[in-house]
Amino acid sequence: MTGPLDRLIPDPQYTLTHERHIPRSPATVWQALETLRFSDLPFVRVLLGARMATSRGPHDTADNHATLREHMTQRGYTILAVEPPHLDAVGAVTRYWQLRVPPPEPIGSAQEFADFDRPGYAKALSAFILTPTDGGTLVRCETRISATDQSSRRRFAAYWWGVRLGSSLIRRVILTALARKAVQL
Repeated sequence: MTGPLDRLIPDPQYTLTHERHIPRSPATVWQALETLRFSDLPFVRVLLGARMATSRGPHDTADNHATLREHMTQRGYTILAVEPPHLDAVGAVTRYWQLRVPPPEPIGSAQEFADFDRPGYAKALSAFILTPTDGGTLVRCETRISATDQSSRRRFAAYWWGVRLGSSLIRRVILTALARKAVQL
């Protein structure tokens, strides 16, 4: 997708993209996305809980009954774009590779996120892109990551090697839960 994501991280060093067709309108799928709760994702809670147990900051206080977007913002992510019923994107800047991941850097806007270039960090965004199709909606979950310097890129590469498969699994589980919720609406 060109547009907002390309303005936020134009040349990602790492990406994950997962898609799922849901036989409902974009408006219905958007409603499901807006109401999907972290508590609807027990497997994701287990995987993220294991990782967050070693993290510092707002991760510990996130509300499991919050919506997915609320949960992310409680963990320090910034809302980067919300364009109903087509795009929902959040992002964070931190040192993901550290055993005790520090809280994300405070980012006040999408532009501040796009402009962040302080060495020693990686920027990550996660977006849901909804595209109308014949008979439903194609939902793409796209993750883009870009390190701010070569040293951070090397450190993130080692971390990414270890978490990429789990990260992919989390996105697939979220898309499955989203489809289930949309079909029930």
